[in-house]
Amino acid sequence: MKGLLIISILLLVACTNRQDFDKAQEYYFEGFEKLTTLDSNKNLNYESAEKAFEKALELYPKHYEAAYWKAFCELNSKRYNEAIKTSTQYLKTINENHINKPDLFVVKGIAEFKIGELNQSHHDFENAKKIYGKRIDNDSNDKNSLLNYALILCYQNQKPDAISFLESHKRKVKSEETINEIIEAINGFDEKDFLNTK
Repeated sequence: MKGLLIISILLLVACTNRQDFDKAQEYYFEGFEKLTTLDSNKNLNYESAEKAFEKALELYPKHYEAAYWKAFCELNSKRYNEAIKTSTQYLKTINENHINKPDLFVVKGIAEFKIGELNQSHHDFENAKKIYGKRIDNDSNDKNSLLNYALILCYQNQKPDAISFLESHKRKVKSEETINEIIEAINGFDEKDFLNTK
């Protein structure tokens, strides 16, 4: 009888967690839609997207994709201290292998850079590069990791190194076209925009 009661409680908790996650997903997708849709002034609406990501996190605090995008919205709204706080909060709990861990380091690093905390910014960029580097070692065709690793080099004012890094990976990938696309994106990176603080 005791065993049946325990199983019933566990099932109830599992169902509740699943319902919370499903509702959180609705808010996550709502936020993502708002983030990718221009408003009447042809701007992205970071504020309304952030509110949806926040609702997703209230329902399901381990929704790390929503945490990343919330921090991203704060960063792009020039609320750097809030972006640092959100990133730090979730970096403490997120699993080392989670896809968004290095992305949170990057958001945090950019925000720290923008407010002048250069040493901490460098530290966070290096943490992100280590994770992206491991992913690239495991899968040399990981386009996202290749791009992000190269972008971090750009953020660190090492654009020529980013191009060299990508050129050195041309022979390791299945399609040179992938690397050429990334190099084109890196060539479009404008250090002046990044270095323009506050």
